Amino acid sequence: MTSTISPVRGLTKHTPGPWRTGHYVRDDHTCNCRYIFGNDDRMGAVAEVYVTEDDDVDPSDNPPPEEAKANMHLIAAAPELLAAANLAMEGIEVLDNLIASIEKHGNYSVESTLGFLNQARCARLRLTDAISKAEQPR
Repeated sequence: MTSTISPVRGLTKHTPGPWRTGHYVRDDHTCNCRYIFGNDDRMGAVAEVYVTEDDDVDPSDNPPPEEAKANMHLIAAAPELLAAANLAMEGIEVLDNLIASIEKHGNYSVESTLGFLNQARCARLRLTDAISKAEQPR
């Protein structure tokens, strides 16, 4: 018995990914563009991140620069995180079904069991990649 894991569980209404950060996250740019851009032909942004600059009157209103940059990476990774989370849920469902079948019918062949486990591994790897994008600058 083989199961196929699809990358996304249903239709989403958000701007399709991948999304990309503005230049503010790059140390080699003086541009203060703090937008998150979608991956389409439009120039519009899907989000903007606010930051407290040194000359702000009330620095408690917005996050400091390094936190704002981390927020930009996290927001830009949102479409991949959503897709990976959906895939991970499907991987968990595959494992749940495997466990239920083994409990009901006994052991599967090594080949069938490895097929199920490889689908779960694929979900884990995709989730790991999405988390890395959210946590580390690109």
